[in-house]
Amino acid sequence: MNSERQLRVLLEKGLYRGLTEEEIEQNTPQGTVEKVPELNPFAVKDDCATQLAFILKNLEQGNIESPFESITHLCKQIQSLCKSDADAALGAVHFCRKFQYSTLHPIHTAILCELLGRRIKYTVDERISLLAAALTMNVGMLDLQDSLYNQHVPLTAEQRKAIHDHPQQSVKLIEQVGITDSVWIDTIRQHHEKVDGSGYPSRLSGKKICFNAKILSLTDMYAALVTPRKNRKPVLVKEVLKSIFLGRGKLVDEDLSNQLIREVGIFPPGTAVRLLNGDVAIVTKRAVVKKNRDSMAPTVKSIVSPRGGPYEEPQRRDCSNPLFKIEKMCVIDRAVSIDLLSLWGYQNSGQKETGS
Repeated sequence: MNSERQLRVLLEKGLYRGLTEEEIEQNTPQGTVEKVPELNPFAVKDDCATQLAFILKNLEQGNIESPFESITHLCKQIQSLCKSDADAALGAVHFCRKFQYSTLHPIHTAILCELLGRRIKYTVDERISLLAAALTMNVGMLDLQDSLYNQHVPLTAEQRKAIHDHPQQSVKLIEQVGITDSVWIDTIRQHHEKVDGSGYPSRLSGKKICFNAKILSLTDMYAALVTPRKNRKPVLVKEVLKSIFLGRGKLVDEDLSNQLIREVGIFPPGTAVRLLNGDVAIVTKRAVVKKNRDSMAPTVKSIVSPRGGPYEEPQRRDCSNPLFKIEKMCVIDRAVSIDLLSLWGYQNSGQKETGS
């Protein structure tokens, strides 16, 4: 049985069905989450990215006051963003492309860590250490990360060494500014280790890898694959989920892989899909399994008509209707301008992104 068929069979059996109403409505576990007054979730994410860019640059230079408090404050803002609108937060992971990759990627990874951490019942404080590691995991290779984002040629030997060394270099930089949280530090040090022992820098395997590092390894991989680079388009989420499915128990933790697939959904918010009527739409809400109902269709809004022209306003489509059934995932033309706030139902429009 090939991998694609295996995944399809599991989907049909309900292993990766949509979220239940109880999961959607469940409150964040114990602890107090800092509230963010801004109603626009995409502006909140952008503000977090601006803060992180400043923090990372100063961490790199060893010139930052109260680093623990600054990073913890940022983690709480991301927690609040995910609590207020998890679907919009996922939409930002799959669609927003502002900022340099070295800033964008850790924010997206932290969002995924928060949502997965909530799913596995981590407390707020446990998730803080996880998110802090996600935000600072690559501080030891900021410039190189942005260079690689734009690079069209194979890695040099020097670049390969820098990549191999960056977990320890990141640990060194955060320890130099007085951060002593051992969970945070170990998570960064081990976030490129693989379950089968093929990772780096220490080739740890199985239970020798701390659990937070397994979470970060998985979310880091997912966020990297769905983000386009200068030399390639984003990998369609179907292929990302397939990669994760194939890597279960080898490169990534099997149970965590299942949980992440369940959390983001087969058609995550922010992904583009083509409907049977020819529309191109954006998924805005994950599928929900309601009591006594079989429908698991996600919420989508069409932005391009079957003739190829944009709709003046996004058109909500019922994907349980055979006419608007999702046919396949697709990539939106870069020329298409999309009003994110309008898509997610926020009143003040103006947050624009273009296709990938």
